[in-house]
Amino acid sequence: MIFGRSVSSQSVGDFQSHQTGNWNATSTWEKWDGSSWITPAPNSPVVGFGLIAIRYEHNITVTASVTADHVFVDSGGGIFINTGRTFTIGGPGTGLSVAGIVNVAGSLNTINASTVISSGGKLVRRQGGTINSSFLTLFFLSGATFEHQVTSPNTALSAATFDEGSTLLIDGFTGGGSLSSTNWSVPLGSVIYDCPNQVSGSVNFAGLLRAIRGNLDIVNTGATGRVYFNSTDTSSVAALSPVAIGGHFFISGTSRVFLTSSGTVETYVSGDFIFGPADAAGTSQCSTTGTGMLQIEGNTIMRSGTWDFSSGTNGNGTLNLNGNVFTLGANLINTGGSGAQGNMNFNGSSGSQTFD
Repeated sequence: MIFGRSVSSQSVGDFQSHQTGNWNATSTWEKWDGSSWITPAPNSPVVGFGLIAIRYEHNITVTASVTADHVFVDSGGGIFINTGRTFTIGGPGTGLSVAGIVNVAGSLNTINASTVISSGGKLVRRQGGTINSSFLTLFFLSGATFEHQVTSPNTALSAATFDEGSTLLIDGFTGGGSLSSTNWSVPLGSVIYDCPNQVSGSVNFAGLLRAIRGNLDIVNTGATGRVYFNSTDTSSVAALSPVAIGGHFFISGTSRVFLTSSGTVETYVSGDFIFGPADAAGTSQCSTTGTGMLQIEGNTIMRSGTWDFSSGTNGNGTLNLNGNVFTLGANLINTGGSGAQGNMNFNGSSGSQTFD
């Protein structure tokens, strides 16, 4: 259940924010006494009272650990959980509904009651923040965003259920590492990868980021950094682990994307593939010495940058292109040594190919 508020639905014991302030300050709140809103409230809200509404343009900071339930964050409103503080969501049912924003620098405990992020709402996990949740207690609805702002790729994705229309924004990585938690392999909506502070690090998705039902946008992998879909292992149909992208796949900005180094990776894109990184970004590729395949059901537009089919001895890189193909300034190369293969297959029955 997602709960909201209206001026005619308040009950005795309900709270709403009066102004921006700390959660435990009574001047932050108004409390309904049955006929009017009383401010300052006689106490700050905790679990077991009524509804707790954080209104538009009010930002409430959790400076002391607290447990609350039936909390609604309106669009334009927000909660900030300070470092070292825990905001616990009480139950049963939906304890926290977010149309605004919740920033977690401390700890959000939603393991015993549900947190629902609705359309336009955002949950931000900052560096050092923790979210204690499960796939049955944290939900991102269509139009909602989860911002994973932690600095290490080795940090697990918080357990959650993502609607196909939700967005996962990864924008905090500051160096190399490898995804390892199976939480990354749950069905996601769209994914945006934008990590300019990755600098020179290599981030290995390790075959875990493979169930993307929406779009995948790689915006920035750092000055000389790169990402691998699966650096050394297998992600294939035969192994029941191909990389699947239900929408488009865009590469732009300062980005380098490698399907694999020495592994076997099959990537299937249901929408369009647009390759348009900055010319100075460096080279993306299918594989080094392994086997990398990228299959595009929609149109392929190669605007800029360099795509290498394989860069090492005996490497094998393949593009299966089932729609229209346009190369408008990109370089397609195969720099591998002896035995290296580069394949471009035009499989569409009525597609056209345009090369500049």
